[in-house]
Amino acid sequence: MFFKHRLLGLFFSFFKLFPLKRDRIVFVVDSLNSFNLSYDNIICEFKKHDSTFSYCFFLKDKLSFKGLFHLATSGFVFLDDNFFPLAFMNFKKDVRLVQLWHAPGAFKRFGYETLKDEESKKLLENIGSKISLLSVTSSNIQEFYSEAFQVSKDKIKAFGFPKLDYYTKDKLTDTNVKDDFVKRFPKAKGKKIVLYAPTFRENSDMNDVFKYMDVNRFNEVLGEDYVLAVRLHPKIDKFLKDSESVNKVLESDNIINLTGEAGEQDLLLACDVLVTDYSSIMIEAVFIDKPVVFFAYDLEDYTSCERGFYFDYNLVPGPIVKDTESLIKQIQDKDYRKDKVESFLAFQFDNRDSNSSKRIVDFLLK
Repeated sequence: MFFKHRLLGLFFSFFKLFPLKRDRIVFVVDSLNSFNLSYDNIICEFKKHDSTFSYCFFLKDKLSFKGLFHLATSGFVFLDDNFFPLAFMNFKKDVRLVQLWHAPGAFKRFGYETLKDEESKKLLENIGSKISLLSVTSSNIQEFYSEAFQVSKDKIKAFGFPKLDYYTKDKLTDTNVKDDFVKRFPKAKGKKIVLYAPTFRENSDMNDVFKYMDVNRFNEVLGEDYVLAVRLHPKIDKFLKDSESVNKVLESDNIINLTGEAGEQDLLLACDVLVTDYSSIMIEAVFIDKPVVFFAYDLEDYTSCERGFYFDYNLVPGPIVKDTESLIKQIQDKDYRKDKVESFLAFQFDNRDSNSSKRIVDFLLK
């Protein structure tokens, strides 16, 4: 088991014999950039300290000797997800291995306690011991992340989530984002945009989202004032690639299909309301003051049979609905329960600014 991981570790050990390039940064990503993290601000902050810093990307799903060479000889390595081959890679002591994760805050459970086999848990423990810095958004959630990554709390700092640095004051007030969206999708002209972004389930039947959301009914009642944009999670797409019912909706003129679209941040800026379920995208939406409706048609099943949550789901910062009629009514009434937002943000964020990258890089270079 884990033969490929061990083999990569062996090649890594060879490349580690070459000199360390302390001013090179490696970002470990996949070829699709699935989590859409922008490292521009991280790079910019490094260059503010020293213009000689260079960077490259290590594609973990398209491995190459050149990529392994860079991984083994760079001074800083950034992760946005777990990468189990790291368990078999012993970095030089001056290398800083930084885990940023791909979602802000704490919501649904992830990491160590969701792994089903003991061998995978041991690998994650091994990786956790190598992490130099794990950045989180709040000191309130350090314990959750310590458990999820098996990283000691002294290496976890509430420096923030670099992806949120995108939302500067200028960006939040930029009307061009919505205008550009309407130019691309003329059916949104003169209408408010409802972005439906569900997460994935292990239960493939529950992933058949349009069995639970009646798109025709939504358009019948709200279509004059609202347009529905749908952005399915990449893993849902894998589950349902052969689903006629889902593909029929995605290919119809009833919605704007944003599945597979890059630029999630601009989609959030352009939309007027986010509809989701258990996706951490809701934390990002609330951070920029977008109303959220939680369409949790399978809440009991998800809570008991899937990951579950770090806190009572009823504390989410918005109304919870379980059927299309209730969803429509919430949007009609504009009852987004924003009274729940402030306490939620206070728990999830120590800092509500666009300086996360600066805090991280300053810490690494001080």
